[in-house]
Amino acid sequence: MIPIYKPYLKGNYKKYTKDVINSGWISSIGKYIELFEEAFKQYVGSKYAIAVSSGTAALQASVQFFENQDTTFLIPSMCYIAIPNSIKMYPNKKFIAGDLDKYTLNLDIKQILYYKDKIQAIIFV
Repeated sequence: MIPIYKPYLKGNYKKYTKDVINSGWISSIGKYIELFEEAFKQYVGSKYAIAVSSGTAALQASVQFFENQDTTFLIPSMCYIAIPNSIKMYPNKKFIAGDLDKYTLNLDIKQILYYKDKIQAIIFV
């Protein structure tokens, strides 16, 4: 068998990896998640930080930030399905799919001005 990649565990990596596995919490909670969130808050100078397990979870957390507010998001018309799905999972949230810039294939910046009275948030890809 040809290995795809040999693990590179320098310094205390092996010790910490074993500690995490032995704790039973390897992805969602635990002391290392809390340590990471605290270190990240300090690094970026933020009051809050939350670690998530995927980009989709990050999108859902971002949309959930608006809680009970009726919110319309402006999103690019060509994007991964997780973006509109993250918005539509909340009954008081909706989105407008804006036109794309022909060079970057991301949201055309002019769409912000066009929809400014109808949107409360923008998700760029």
